[in-house]
Parts: sequence; C-alpha cells; structure tokens
Amino acid sequence: MRKWKPSYSAMAAAAALALAHSGTAALAESPEEFFAGKTLTLMHVTGPGGTMDLASLLAIDYMTRYLPEGTEIVLEHRGGGGGIVGTNFAYNAAPKDGTYFFMPTPSLVPLTFARPDEALYDPSELQPLGRVLDSPRVFVARADSGVETFEDLMDRPVTHSTMPPGSTAWTVATATNEVLGTQLDIIPGYDGGGPMFVALAQGEVESTTAEHGNLLANQWHLVEDGTINVLAQTGLEPVEGLGDVPLWTDFIPEDSETRGVVDVLAGGSGMGLSLFLPPEVPQDRVDYLRGIMEEAMNDPELIAEADERNIPLPPWQDWQYVEQQVAEAMDQPDEVKNWFRDSVAEAD
Repeated sequence: MRKWKPSYSAMAAAAALALAHSGTAALAESPEEFFAGKTLTLMHVTGPGGTMDLASLLAIDYMTRYLPEGTEIVLEHRGGGGGIVGTNFAYNAAPKDGTYFFMPTPSLVPLTFARPDEALYDPSELQPLGRVLDSPRVFVARADSGVETFEDLMDRPVTHSTMPPGSTAWTVATATNEVLGTQLDIIPGYDGGGPMFVALAQGEVESTTAEHGNLLANQWHLVEDGTINVLAQTGLEPVEGLGDVPLWTDFIPEDSETRGVVDVLAGGSGMGLSLFLPPEVPQDRVDYLRGIMEEAMNDPELIAEADERNIPLPPWQDWQYVEQQVAEAMDQPDEVKNWFRDSVAEAD
C-alpha cells in the first residue's frame, strides 16, 4: 500500500496552525502564571548604602509576599552618571517582559534637560508602578565646621559632597549657590547618598544633603548627639520628623529669575523614589504589578515596620500620581531647560 506523504503546502499549513495555537496559549497565559516561580530584578540607579537601598529593600520584602509562591525579587545596583547609566539600561536594554523594573533618581526628568546627549530615554514612555518614599533632601553640616544655620552657608566657602554633575544632589547645590548666594565648594563624584554622607561623617567635607528617609532612619543619632546640624529641607512642604527645620524655598526671592529651577527641584520630592517598568511591557503584566505594589505599600505590617524603624512613610501615591509628576516636570519653559543644560556644560 502506498504511504501518504504530506505535501510542502500541507506541512506549512500544519506548522502555521501549530504556531497559531502556541501563540493563543501564550496570550492566554495570565500574569500570575507568567510570574510564578520567576526571579524578578529591581534595579536602582545609585550605589548601595543610601535611601534607595532602604526604599528598594522595603518594596522587595512586601511585594514578594503578594507575588505567586516561589517568585523572588533580587536587588541590583547600577550606578553612574547621577542615575543616567541605570536609567539608560532600563529603557534600552533591560527585558521588556515585566521581570525587570527599576527606581530612578528624582532627577529623572531634569537629567534629560541637563545631559540631552547622554540621557537616552524618554521619561513619558516609562511605566510607573507607584511611589515608595518621597524624597526631599536635607542640608546638613558638621557641627565642628561652625555652620549652625542655612544662612551660615552664605558667609564663607564650605566643602560639600554631591553625586556627579546633573544628579539631584549636585543640581540642588548648584542652584543653591546661584539663586541664594551660598558658597558651597561642591565636590562631586560620590556614587550615591551613602558615600556622600560617609564623606561628611569622616570629615572629608563639611556639609552635604541627605535624603530625609536615610537621615531619620539611620543617621538621626548624629543629630541628637550634636555631631551634625540640620539646616534646611528642599521639599515643597515640611517633612514630619524634622521639626521646625526651614524650607529651602523660604530663602529664595520671589522675583528670582531662576526660581523656576528651584521649583522643579523642590517638586522632585513629589515623584520621590518611585518604581517604573521599561516601555513595551505587556499591559496586563503592568496592571498586575501595579496592583501588587499597591497591596504591598498598604500592608499594615509594612506601615508598622516603617513606624518602628523611623522610616518616614508618606501617604500611598499610585502610578497615576507618579505619571502626573513626570508630565508636570517635563512641561517647562525653555529658560528652565536651558539652565539645567548650561549649568552641567559649565561644570564639564
């Protein structure tokens, strides 16, 4: 008996049918099924030891509790360029399947103004999950430097540690010198808030700005024992736990031509330390992770732990709030964008 042999066209049709079924199965896979048993990565864009570590580890601990059993999240540090290196990687090279998300600096948008040739990302195409912490910076100085108040920074040059030009810490210090007339002798290049504060603690510099979360949770004993003085805070509103420490904006003349720059930086505390997915992640996985983060950040145990550890946990703000903060930061007149660009160009 002659054996039937399928023609080329029949084999092609069968292959196409199998592929179609395979595609349908893949599309039918739920986010829970996709993430089950996988190892996810949360990357942040500075070195270890600062508030980003504090916020990232808190998010990892509690998000893991709401992910499918067997799913893990690992922390990755990808510092450099004041946050540009890590953000560029997340935007351009990281997996786009939901297994990789990251925490940029609050200068996510200003960095695109300051270093347009290096910041190879579009903030509006990133997909926010929500905010972990707000992030006003706090001016602090060694007590033995003789700097007791913010006004003292205007009297003489004071050495001041920051991250590289374009970073939040560097831009805040630069704007402070230009707008308020302080005499900060900026020493850039530190890889994150942790090393910046270590430089202060070890006497390498006389002043710095600390993330308020790290200051309150890990360094407040240095305030209580008189080692450092707290001078001012950069947020739009006073932060709980800092008492009567004045706002940075209280010292800025209303008619200052560069006040808009200061308002952008002060408003950066709104976006704070938030989590983002890269572009092109399937929408159902984006929605799923947004739900996971919301459950985690509203977990009563997380709130209790933050209180016990003196971590200043702000009210929960979801992805829509973060998206709005990014949009408002990007909507700036040319003179503000040019200030960021020109200030970095002069530093280089």
